[in-house]
Amino acid sequence: MSITRYRVPPPPRGAIRQEPEHVCDPGAQELRRMETDGGSVQYRLQCTVCGASGNAIAHNRLNVTERENAPPYNRSLREQFYREMAERRHQQRSAGTAWTEWYAQYLQSYIWKDKRDLVFNRAARVCEACGVARATNVHHLTYDHVGAEPLFDLAAVCQSCHDEIHGRETAT
Repeated sequence: MSITRYRVPPPPRGAIRQEPEHVCDPGAQELRRMETDGGSVQYRLQCTVCGASGNAIAHNRLNVTERENAPPYNRSLREQFYREMAERRHQQRSAGTAWTEWYAQYLQSYIWKDKRDLVFNRAARVCEACGVARATNVHHLTYDHVGAEPLFDLAAVCQSCHDEIHGRETAT
């Protein structure tokens, strides 16, 4: 069974797309039993490396043994993965050039391009700084989560506002 979390381009067959240094391998995914806040039970494949999971699997697609033997969903695995990734980012930033090279590669990745599109769509392509011009850039409000940034860490901005945010001279 394959799980797809993003639109395009598709990840390798059967994989969950994730952060640049990790693509969930189908062999590292386990069926897990998740209890929702409302008390209902869902079954999902969860990556044992990063904790990512796909959509819920219908109960009738699983046999009784699979449902009974499914271990509990590990919510802390995802948090631990993000913590470790943040530490790696901190170390990379400390290394300077290595981080800059990684960041340039990240900005070319399908993961960044997907996030960028989501931010542009959220803002309806209008600059979230001036509210007037067409947004042409996505700006990181913080680099604390870069590579695994939530969408609320990103803002769609026009070139003029982006230059101003970074203290660059704008061409007139």
